[in-house]
Order: sequence, then structure tokens, then C-alpha cells
Amino acid sequence: MFSSLDSRLEKALDELQLTQLFPVQRSVLSRAYAGRFERDLCVSAPTGSGKTLAYMLPLIHILSKRTSTEKTLGLIVLPSSDLATQVCSVAGHFCAKVGVCVRVTGVRGTLPNCDSLRVSRRAPKRRFIRRMQATASHSKSQRSVPSTPQILVTTPGGLVAHRAAIETIEFLVIDEADKILQQSHQNFLATLNSGLQRRREVDSVFVGERHSNRLQILLCSATLKKTDLHMIRIFAPDQVRIYKSQVADLPSCISEFVVFSEAGDKFAALLSILKACSSSKMVILCASATRARHLYDQLHQIGSFTCFEYSSMASQQHRAQSLSAFQKCRRGILVATDAATRGLDIEGVSIVVSFDQAEHFQTYLHRAGRTGRAGNRGICVTTCSTGEDAKSFSNSFGRPGRLLSCHEANSLEPLACTI
Repeated sequence: MFSSLDSRLEKALDELQLTQLFPVQRSVLSRAYAGRFERDLCVSAPTGSGKTLAYMLPLIHILSKRTSTEKTLGLIVLPSSDLATQVCSVAGHFCAKVGVCVRVTGVRGTLPNCDSLRVSRRAPKRRFIRRMQATASHSKSQRSVPSTPQILVTTPGGLVAHRAAIETIEFLVIDEADKILQQSHQNFLATLNSGLQRRREVDSVFVGERHSNRLQILLCSATLKKTDLHMIRIFAPDQVRIYKSQVADLPSCISEFVVFSEAGDKFAALLSILKACSSSKMVILCASATRARHLYDQLHQIGSFTCFEYSSMASQQHRAQSLSAFQKCRRGILVATDAATRGLDIEGVSIVVSFDQAEHFQTYLHRAGRTGRAGNRGICVTTCSTGEDAKSFSNSFGRPGRLLSCHEANSLEPLACTI
């Protein structure tokens, strides 16, 4: 079934009861052969469709065939520290099977290296891969950590700190590319562009020859737009575009609703949702950290909900602890900002509530994508103060979601109980 993969990686997939690859994973894997990718790749697929493994599996497969482990060959850049840590933990499960070293760097706070992580595996529903949670392993039998990882997972700030790596690596993966290529953190884009230009000068010397060390770039996102293509061509001029969704949209397994209050009280609309779905695990998203903190305090004071906060109002350590605790809950509420909507894969989230309406359609897609992952069902709800606001929201994004008043929100309960 996975004939082009290393047999040890096949075994790792079997352990997760993953019996088939998603379309985007098959497409990328088919372009990896003879120790390289066919060309630079630009990958766009819906949220929850398996983009992380789409680039991770072939990259690990390629590097597992290399005899030298004395330098970093693959660099993966992600927009946030938490996402970088999550991706490193996923990679760690597969890398451990084939002797490839992966490490996370450039994240704030004290985080363990992925070489010393033990992956807690749980049988996935419907034979699809689920979120793998990592905890530090203190086993004396743990293998020693090489000084130089073959795969380095980092953030834009971490890449600036490791700018020299751009001139020696063979594979550069930029996940959530549409977001990262718009960032200006620590002059990230200038550093990246400068490093790529120097690298291409070296690569150009080998024009007409077989140059096995030429840098290859993989760009991935669920919401690549036509306006992003100009910048993409600058960073990956030789790219082949892989689109597994011609139009950016939600998977059909996500049901959409808009709940409004007849009295103009959006908080009352939210409470009606929480009452109807009290046994669910949900993420509530706000437009700003201040709004998230205020809503968290309101829910915490009520005392009927198990709540966690994920926003810049909390420290990095507190956010990491909240995320870890929420991951382990069977039911509860994570009050967050849009910082949590890019790539984070939290197991068991059945409902996503936009307490503040998303300003852009791409933001709406990434918010809704925190549920309904890997083909599982999910519910996406937007709260509005009035019925007119609800109609305006539905019309602005052209969403087919059902409009519900506070009194009708209890109709969500039967659906939530089946997820």
C-alpha cells in the first residue's frame, strides 16, 4: 500500500492504524524519488487534510537513505512556537523508526528536544491519524542525542538565528506559507531572501551538471491565494503547484451554524451554545487577546465550565500548560485568539465557536479547521448580536450555515452528541 516508503515508516503508520494516505499525501509522495523531489512544490489542500505528513513522510524517507548525519539537511519553518513543537513531536515518532534526528529550536520557553520525546499513541478513529502528544522521557535507555539534527523545526525568528543553515540545507519547508511570507518578524523575509540568493549563486555553478545538493523548497498552506503566487514565484521559481481543492472551502464533514440573540446580547447566544453542547470539547475564538481574556474571566466566574486560555495576555509557559491540559480533556473550553487557528491539531475538538466574527474568509476557514479534522465530523458556529447581523455575516461569506436564535440553539445538542 505504501510501496514507495521505507518499510520502517510503513510500520510506524501501521502502529497508528493509518491504512491509507490522503490524496495530498499521495500526490507529494509520488514526486519524491531517487533521493530528491521532482521539483520545488507548492501544496494547497483543505485544513485537516494531512498536509503535515504530506511533506514529513517523504522528507524523512529521503533522509533515512543518507549515510552522513553530520549536518542539517532539512529545515521546516512554522509560524508559531506551539505549532513548531507539535510538528516536531509528530516527526519524532517517524524519525525514531529510521534513525533520523529531528529537533525544535527558536521557540520561547523551556521545551524538550524531540529526540528525547516519547510519543503517546492512541488508536485513531476511522483509521486516520490523530494528534500525537509528546511528553519528556527520562528513560536511561534513551539513545544519545546527536549534536547536529538532520531536520530542524523552527519559527521565523529561529530561522533568523540559524540563517547560515540556508546555505547548506537541501530541503526548506515553509508551512502556512501564506502567513509566514507576510511576516516581518526580526526582518525574516529579508534574511530568507538574502540566504536564498546566496544559495542560488552556489547552485548556479552546477548548471548543466547533476547537482544532488541543490536546494529544494516546499510551500504549504490551506489558503493560498492568487495574490500569494507572485511572492511564491520569488522563493520557489521552479515550483509545481499541487491543488487538492480548486476553491478554498471547508470539508463537507463540518456543519455550519450562526446563532444570534433576539435581545442583542451575543454573550447570551454563546451561553445557549454552551448549554446545548455542555458535554463537548470546544474552542472559542476571539478577535483580540483582550477580548479573549475578558471572555475567559466571564466564563471562569460562572464556574460551570472547565476553561483554558490561549492568548498573548498569558505567558508562553502558561499557554503551553493550557494547551497541554486542554489536549488531555475529554470536554472543556479553550478560549483563544486566531494564533491558535494555524495548524494546531487538538484531538477531540467537536465544536469551534467564533465569538467574534472572522474579518476575512481565510480566517474563517482556518478557525473552522480546528474541528472536522482527518475526515471526522465537526461543528462550526458563529455568534451574532442580532438576526440582521447573522444574515449579513452569512451573505458576506456566502456561507450555507443554518441561522438559529438562542432558543433554537438546543437543536445543536443531538448533533454534538454524535461527534
